Amino acid sequence: TMPTDLAMQSDIHAVELDDLSGRLLKSLYGDEARVRIAGFETCGYANDWFDLVIGNVPFGQYKVGCVRNRPYSRESVHNYFVGRSLDIVRPGGVVAVITSTSFMDSEREAFRKYIEQRARLLGAIRLPSGAFAGSAGTSVSADIVFLQKRAVGEDFSADEAQWVTRQALPQSV
Repeated sequence: TMPTDLAMQSDIHAVELDDLSGRLLKSLYGDEARVRIAGFETCGYANDWFDLVIGNVPFGQYKVGCVRNRPYSRESVHNYFVGRSLDIVRPGGVVAVITSTSFMDSEREAFRKYIEQRARLLGAIRLPSGAFAGSAGTSVSADIVFLQKRAVGEDFSADEAQWVTRQALPQSV
């Protein structure tokens, strides 16, 4: 559904861990997208390369088997994906992800502060409870979060940092 003129100017990459889903992506998009059937942590994308990362990150309290010593390597899978996504977008680039509410509501304020130093929160939407019950068979609560990567050393105001200390995200920000 991407406008043709934009698609012609874009280099589209997709990562899918599940073999069947990955093959379906390859079949649907053909040569229009570079589809990798692998774990995101093994893809080796260069830092500061992409303009935009859009994703539906895995939900769960388990950790990713990342052997690189990144500040988020020992975080939960959804935090890992957000941290890695911020690595691979350029300063000024945007990360738009569907993630569990555990990202915004985490009691791990240290990780939220790490993200806050690297990205500006453009907005977030808390989806209604059970939003994925019919389509994905899951009752997990989720947020859609939009982050813009900061330039190295970029200052930020206390107002921008307010989301880091919140324990619950309102219905929309």
